[in-house]
Amino acid sequence: MRRERRPEEREDEEQREATPAPPQHQLLQLQRTLGNRAVAQMLARNASGAPPIKDRAPIDDLAKKKNVAPADRVRTYAQIAGTQAVGLDPAVVHAGTVKEGVNVGALKQADEVGAQAGFVEGSKFSGGAPPEKATGVAIVVYTSSTRFEDEDYMVAAIRHEMVHARLMKLTLEHRNAWTANPGRLSFAQYVDQKVGGSDAALIKDRFFGGHMDETVAYAEGFLTAFFYSPLEEPADGDRAWVAHFKGFTKEFQNARLNSGPVPKKLPPSVPESNIAMKQSANAVVTEAEKLVKEFCDAGGAAKRKNLAAWMERLYKIEGFHDAALKMVYRVATGGKALPEPKKR
Repeated sequence: MRRERRPEEREDEEQREATPAPPQHQLLQLQRTLGNRAVAQMLARNASGAPPIKDRAPIDDLAKKKNVAPADRVRTYAQIAGTQAVGLDPAVVHAGTVKEGVNVGALKQADEVGAQAGFVEGSKFSGGAPPEKATGVAIVVYTSSTRFEDEDYMVAAIRHEMVHARLMKLTLEHRNAWTANPGRLSFAQYVDQKVGGSDAALIKDRFFGGHMDETVAYAEGFLTAFFYSPLEEPADGDRAWVAHFKGFTKEFQNARLNSGPVPKKLPPSVPESNIAMKQSANAVVTEAEKLVKEFCDAGGAAKRKNLAAWMERLYKIEGFHDAALKMVYRVATGGKALPEPKKR
């Protein structure tokens, strides 16, 4: 359950945004929350399970083709994104009833939603907490999306959903193992013993129906699209990666508002779901920053410089939250503070 900050807490949040914490401070905070071993394991893994996409030739090749069947388009998107990294075969695309794996669907009430990851339970497909009889995880790509034929956008959208799919599969795996042999442990206690790093926090959050992993998923999506997009001077107009980035700034802000220290000893009256939410908020703030650094390191100096320039362009524009812009700029520039914008 998310809670709203009191006015004095919001003022403190604004002050934190004005002076962003350096990476080492955030890591120390996470170490206190989750432990040294957990932080080491978190730093060693990748959010989507797949490396950055450096060759955009397959994207451009698809863009040149005409009258591509929906299933073939989805298959190509999945192959470029690398869904095999999360155990979903990109060569097999299901249509009709959603099945474990990659699917193409037509019915979606929100036309802006390009794809969605969820649990499969018989003929049912759902997000949130894992259903009792869930058998697997699926990614559904929607042909009704307004951007279904926008190759740059959709490949990144699938990478976004791969982050969810990986964590959903882990949640199912550990939920089933715990159900078979719970001992005297709650699920949260079981995960703390078996899993390390941000995975532990996010698995618990997902088990209780949370979705704090949205922060990392949006980070994966916007970084994927930015780093396979051509270099260009920041300018007005729509960009595929900017749409993903806007979602990231919102989720990153939400995570920061819900983050904070977790006391070592809490009264039994505090629900484990609340603790999981707080831990996952702490984890994704650090995880998102780590992901930005990974992509910047892989992308090279020119891309880093270009990313920083775009942050300056988007700063103070309606719809983009400052905390994320400041963090990305700081990472891209190696520690510099985002300058205040000049009059436009």
